[in-house]
Parts: sequence; structure tokens; C-alpha cells
Amino acid sequence: MAIQLTDVQKKAVGEWTREGMGLGDIQRRLKEDFGISMAFIDVRFLVLDLSLKIQDKAVGESADLKIGKAAQTQPKQDGLFSGAAPAGAGEPGPEGGVSVEIDRIKKPGAMISGSVMFSDGVKASWALDQYGRVAIDAGQPGYRPTEEDLMAFQREVASKLQAQGY
Repeated sequence: MAIQLTDVQKKAVGEWTREGMGLGDIQRRLKEDFGISMAFIDVRFLVLDLSLKIQDKAVGESADLKIGKAAQTQPKQDGLFSGAAPAGAGEPGPEGGVSVEIDRIKKPGAMISGSVMFSDGVKASWALDQYGRVAIDAGQPGYRPTEEDLMAFQREVASKLQAQGY
């Protein structure tokens, strides 16, 4: 079910983009100012639907670029869905950040899949289905990454997909 914004809320989103806010900032402000929780990808679609343009940050200084560079220095590890503890669990992510890899061969039933190393050192596999739903499996019952890690994960996946032409 799509969230319908009022004209006031749409105007606020437009002002935020003109102020230079990124998608993550807009996502946070929607939650803080209007109590609207939206997935990162839904915020991206909202901005597109409103024909708004996200301002480019200074080249070489964006948070997304720093995360992307850190992820590129990590060796590729194949993350398979399993009930066992993931390989590499307990090893910290790059510089305390989040590292995302995309599988060269996607998992069955997934549009795209890969692995992620969260800032707390937990390695998980992830998959995106045809409905845009993301499944994350860390192989640890009840494990939930922090909100900051999830947002960094979303930014990194979006960045990697964009770099691959999606």
C-alpha cells in the first residue's frame, strides 16, 4: 500500500531537496516531522514521482562515496542463506562501517542478492525480490542491525545498483 502525502508534506519534501538533502535525510525528516516511516527505496520513488532532483554533493566527499570505497577494498565473500553462523561473524566491517557485495550469480527467486558486513562485524546474506522486499539472513536468530547500519546498507545497495546501470 502506497503512502499518500498531503500537499503540505509534498511541498516540504520539495524544499528539502532544494536545500540539498539526500534521500536518507529526507527519509529521516519524514519520520521526525510527519511521523511517516518509509523505506529508502520508497523515498527514492517519491522524489521521482514528484519530479524532484537530489542535489549532487561535492565530488569525493559524500558519505555514499566513502562507504562505496570501503566496500570495494573488502574481498568478495559468497553469502549463502543458511541456518549456520555466517562466515566472518565477529570481524568488524570496514572502518566500523557497512560493506555490501552483490552476488555475480543471484540466488534462486531473487531479483538481486549479495552479502553485507554490518558495523558490529556480523556478516549476513541479503536478497531483493520482484516486489522490492529485502530479506536479510545473518544466521543468528533474532539478530537486528542498527537503524544506522540499515540506512547505510540501503544507500550502499542503491549506489552499487546505480553503478551497474539499474
